[in-house]
Amino acid sequence: MRAVLLFLQIAVTERQSCAFAGLDARATCTTISVPENRTQPGRRQLSLSVVLVPATGDSDARVPIVLLPGGPGGDIIAQHGGWTRLLANVRQEHPLLFVDPRGTGASGALRCALAAEPRRAVSHVRDFLPLAQVRACRRELARRADLTQYTTEAIAHDLEAI
Repeated sequence: MRAVLLFLQIAVTERQSCAFAGLDARATCTTISVPENRTQPGRRQLSLSVVLVPATGDSDARVPIVLLPGGPGGDIIAQHGGWTRLLANVRQEHPLLFVDPRGTGASGALRCALAAEPRRAVSHVRDFLPLAQVRACRRELARRADLTQYTTEAIAHDLEAI
């Protein structure tokens, strides 16, 4: 609960109302700045995207449910609609807090093209993540990000900051 309250205090001057298709209420959107490498806080900063969807009930004293994507590399904010509907009963008493982890979705997604669209269905299995293209992707991403800092541990520290 402390981390969530901290988010609400930090984001007061930065947060803004935002709307999403299919959502029955306005959400609160913000970005939180965190160092890419916590041992070098004065260097590259990352912007983490966070969305708070309000509870539908009347009580103000609510602890949010924090939604994180499965992984690796998944985002959650783009999937808000399905989760908001699925958790409609929970949302009566709890707001939903969506966080795209570092390197995913709206939090500086690290993406590169790994393969062309296969011509035959069997190519989806046989040619899935060809090693040469994975290596080329790693080299491309390493030019703009410290890939050693995109770990579960780093994401846990980011959640503490939120």
